[in-house]
Amino acid sequence: MPMRKPSCTLSISTYNWPRALAMCLQSVLQQTLLPDEIVIADDGSGEETRQLILHYVKLSPVPILHVWHEDNGFRLAEIRNKAFLAATSDYIIQIDGDHLLARNFIEDHLRFRRPNTFISGTRCLLHQDFTNEILENDLLPALPLPGGRMDKKHNSIRNNLLARLLFVLPSGRKSALYVIGGNMAFWKKDLIDVNGYNEAYKGWGKEDNDLAVRLRNAGVKLRFIKFAAIVYHLEHAGVRMDLLAQNENLLAETSRLGLVRAELGMDRH
Repeated sequence: MPMRKPSCTLSISTYNWPRALAMCLQSVLQQTLLPDEIVIADDGSGEETRQLILHYVKLSPVPILHVWHEDNGFRLAEIRNKAFLAATSDYIIQIDGDHLLARNFIEDHLRFRRPNTFISGTRCLLHQDFTNEILENDLLPALPLPGGRMDKKHNSIRNNLLARLLFVLPSGRKSALYVIGGNMAFWKKDLIDVNGYNEAYKGWGKEDNDLAVRLRNAGVKLRFIKFAAIVYHLEHAGVRMDLLAQNENLLAETSRLGLVRAELGMDRH
């Protein structure tokens, strides 16, 4: 009997930026290969975002699930855990709602899916004037974008051969410190084993690194995708970093103690 093909969920985190989320969802629906479902991890957005998601539920050929909790400060780790639990697929690709996906993004991630492995990709940073132009016109530009009007332009290059060559390289001891939460992919069973994100992280910063450290402590390999799975980040105002020092201390403790399971994690829900 042939083995069942693993299913895939795209998890999109968002908070009160419906214009960006609309562009993100447009780029998702233009993928060469769609996920089996989309789960929107909403950290407490208002009615405008809810109405936008309802609009895309009607447009999408795949199911869209809106996972929401009340706005009570920056609780990205918690809402992502709730989205993980809501996901019905074996494999979860994670992005942010202020990202535009190149048309081969999902296809690329699934090409590099491997057992006992989680993946982190890269991103390009669109300039503020270009971001404003996209959002004011409410029109998704043709993707992939040329290298202008963005920083980290090298991350906009898609090259299958280079991607394959770099993917096989083992990641170093400190590589978990360089993952990007807005472009990651995991097996759901591995997330369950480490209890997902550590919800002790409040405010911006380091929750993705903590998850990556614990996955590696559990024996799950980390691999990086470069020259594939391209995303473009819409520029926005800076985030509050007043709790960053506290989060850095939590990350240092995870590394020092070799922790695997989050005490405050998915099993809370």
